[in-house]
Amino acid sequence: MQTDHSKTPAPHNTWISYAHWLAIIAMTLEHMFRFIWPESALTPWAQAMGRIAFPLFAAIIAWHLVHNSRKPALYGLRVLVIGAVSQIPYATVISAEKLNICFTLGFSMLALIAVERIKTQSLQVLAAAVVLILAAAARPYIEYGLWGLLLVPAFAIAFRHRDRLISTVPALTMCALINRAPSSVVISVLTGCGIFYAAHFSSSQLPRPPLPRWLRLAWYPLHLGAIAGIMSL
Repeated sequence: MQTDHSKTPAPHNTWISYAHWLAIIAMTLEHMFRFIWPESALTPWAQAMGRIAFPLFAAIIAWHLVHNSRKPALYGLRVLVIGAVSQIPYATVISAEKLNICFTLGFSMLALIAVERIKTQSLQVLAAAVVLILAAAARPYIEYGLWGLLLVPAFAIAFRHRDRLISTVPALTMCALINRAPSSVVISVLTGCGIFYAAHFSSSQLPRPPLPRWLRLAWYPLHLGAIAGIMSL
């Protein structure tokens, strides 16, 4: 399933810094207004803005998996560790019945890695089918469900075949299916289109606003913990 990109220029990672900022800000604003100030007139706008966060996080992980990570399995396990640390504040603030988005992202990433490491094509197809069945079974317990689990692999396909416009269709389809409200579908799909545009035209000359690595890794459990603390006052 790997593609030889020797004839295409090496992609720049500049857009990733902006994507991190945008995803974190959108997610945090949505959670703050949704759970701390649910009656605010700004809450619907914050929730609409929040629809861009998950596609951004999925695209960031897929991009690193395809282009940057030398130890992808460890990367996936690190995402699951963040999910485990975040689960208690997530259960307090959002839902005690589901696993948080870090599990959605981590499981999908590790499943993709496992399938791609199988060298025999027939066995790879069989493994993919088994993974798909397991993902469908896990749907009620995972945030964003089956379509959320498929979003990282869909973005990975698009990034591996970035010279083919049709390769973006699965990811854009998943961006639509993870939402229900028509406005959310539009926002999520437009986010996907923006991701592909940024990834294709990203320039190494663009400034990169700093976002410390420790902050990227810790922000999800930290902001949920802070919101849980405020809600308990």
